[in-house]
Amino acid sequence: MLRAIKAMCLSAALSVPVVAEAADLITADQAINLAVNVDPAIKAAEAGADASTAGIRQAERLPNPTVGMEIENFGGSGAVSGLRSAEYTLTFGQTVELGGERDARKAMARSNAKLANAQLAVQRLDTEKTVREAYIIASSNEAKLELTRKRVSFAQYIVLAVNQRASKGRDSAMAVRQAQANVAQVEADLVQAERNYQQSRTRLASLWNGTDDGFVLDKSAFRAPANVEGVVQTGAEQSFPDLELYEALSMRASAGITLEQARALPDPEFSGGIRRFEGTDETAFLIGVSIPFPVLDSNRNSIDRAKSELLQADLSKVSAHRKLTQQLAVVTADRDNARIEIFTLRAKVVPQAEEALSLAKSGYDQGAFSYLEVTDASRNLNAVQERLVEALQRYHISEIGVARLTGQGASAAAAPGP
Repeated sequence: MLRAIKAMCLSAALSVPVVAEAADLITADQAINLAVNVDPAIKAAEAGADASTAGIRQAERLPNPTVGMEIENFGGSGAVSGLRSAEYTLTFGQTVELGGERDARKAMARSNAKLANAQLAVQRLDTEKTVREAYIIASSNEAKLELTRKRVSFAQYIVLAVNQRASKGRDSAMAVRQAQANVAQVEADLVQAERNYQQSRTRLASLWNGTDDGFVLDKSAFRAPANVEGVVQTGAEQSFPDLELYEALSMRASAGITLEQARALPDPEFSGGIRRFEGTDETAFLIGVSIPFPVLDSNRNSIDRAKSELLQADLSKVSAHRKLTQQLAVVTADRDNARIEIFTLRAKVVPQAEEALSLAKSGYDQGAFSYLEVTDASRNLNAVQERLVEALQRYHISEIGVARLTGQGASAAAAPGP
């Protein structure tokens, strides 16, 4: 009879709607590619990088020459009335940049480009982190949903078994009511688990401006690392992509000092031209030079500002490195703690809970144990299985955090699923 009941429960469990197998499989990397292509923050950063490249080209340009035209000694009275004594002067001028101003300007433009490219790289890492976290959360909620469905199936089996025993006087009516109440509770949990799973899928799809069209998640992405026994230590010397931002700021501030120092040296303008004397019908050439006289503004304040900006950038880099190192230590510890917990749960806790439930069911079928002892064993197994899923989620979220801080690709090693 119990075999028939189990078969009925298995059939009922298989009838629960699941994601269609014909739907497209979307891996975490595919989700990232979809999100990157539509992320406005990345588009903005790319526009900034393009703008900085144009800035480099502009910085290489020389100052434009000047052309001037003057007419003198006309429209007066007497000998200079009309245009009879007019003088026409046509001049061409060119400013000559001294003190390495053009090279300093190009260095400033290159540092702006480095900063823009660093911002683009960091934004891509941020987007990848967001997508991977959303993918893991959806995978975690899917695993929790599967566990809840198994709980529903087991609770329905218990109801049938208790009813069967109660009809023979081996269980009380109270046990039947308790079993029915338990079914109602786990069915409510199933509704909540389905909502959580659906919301996490919708959140994931929104990252690439999509909708939940029934795509299938890659369950291998939620597997624990193969080397769950050990703890992987992160090297003390780590490179952080975020520090590229501060290095670019330091580079720009240093170029700013050189540029402001070059601007402190006046740039002369050389000119030459030709003059026509209308009264005597003669022409002559002329040359000249014009140099700004730095008596009111020697650009000293701009130089001081640039030096302070360099100091600020250097100190900010030191502070950022300290914070990033601390953050890496925290997420690495969280990852390794979760790794150890996964190993312990899989190697000891879950097998023992499964064995306890098996013994309880066997004893219940033989009349040695009561309904409550079976449900207690079932609840204990459910608790440790959910704890394993939570540990897997914490591990992957921490691993994603490590990958984000170090700029390395986050990946999950192959291992049995939860």
